[in-house]
Amino acid sequence: MLHILKMQRVAIYNTERSYMKVIDFTHLKGLTLIWCPGDSQLLQSLATLFETKGSSLKTFDFTGNLPRHGVVEHFLKACDPFLDLFLLCWHDRDLKFDYASLRKHLSSVMELGLSFPVDNEEEHQASSPLPHAALESLAQHCTDLEEIALAMPATSDSLTGEYEQCLIALCKCPTLRVLRIFNLPTAPRG
Repeated sequence: MLHILKMQRVAIYNTERSYMKVIDFTHLKGLTLIWCPGDSQLLQSLATLFETKGSSLKTFDFTGNLPRHGVVEHFLKACDPFLDLFLLCWHDRDLKFDYASLRKHLSSVMELGLSFPVDNEEEHQASSPLPHAALESLAQHCTDLEEIALAMPATSDSLTGEYEQCLIALCKCPTLRVLRIFNLPTAPRG
């Protein structure tokens, strides 16, 4: 039985007529989607499926443009709590991620990677990796966190006071073993 599905740069449009027919997504333990055109259709279909039949996913890794209409957030809410979660989502300035959709996963997640850079070169370089409230929530609720990866803007030479305080709180998490900080990459073009 298939346990993990990893897709990278694969067009996944019309999922009901293709992948949903041949893969039993309700029994998957891990799903990775990296720059897959049509990923929002798949995530929406999976959210609907998981709301009715349940989900066995323990790991979710998503890299790409943040779909409109809360598709990723709906998917996260439809899934049972993850052990590993990595989200690297580029977005337009007017499109914001709903961090409340992460709440149910925070107490179970052991490995976490989050970044939501703005898809605009000027703003991208100056954008904050995560809002202060999101970092504060991570520090308070990630009780089993062993590894976290957070992005910092490439041009940042110092931490803001709020961000620094949240990092200090995260580092005090008794289960945390690995802290990865990386530069925000730019979104691939074409």
